[in-house]
Amino acid sequence: MTSVQRAFFSWVGPGTYFDPGESHDWWMTGFGYGDVVSVTAQSVGGLDGDTHGVLRVDDVRVDRPRGAGGPTLLFRITNVGGTPVPGYGFGVGWISG
Repeated sequence: MTSVQRAFFSWVGPGTYFDPGESHDWWMTGFGYGDVVSVTAQSVGGLDGDTHGVLRVDDVRVDRPRGAGGPTLLFRITNVGGTPVPGYGFGVGWISG
């Protein structure tokens, strides 16, 4: 039977911001071989009255080790907007079955 799963995480700067052009690398496990996986990122907003925070998810890949152990999703989140953002969230969803 098919099942749909999701996970949501967030990043908030420790007294800093996620500046334009800055990137963060992330990873996640918990899905299996053959699962369909997606990832999206959303800004909590911009600074200085700018309500736009534009993020890009790229460099998406899966590392599957030989032998035991499940796959690992690897990806990068980049601020491609024009203003720093104080934080963001990202969701990973996967379909099994």
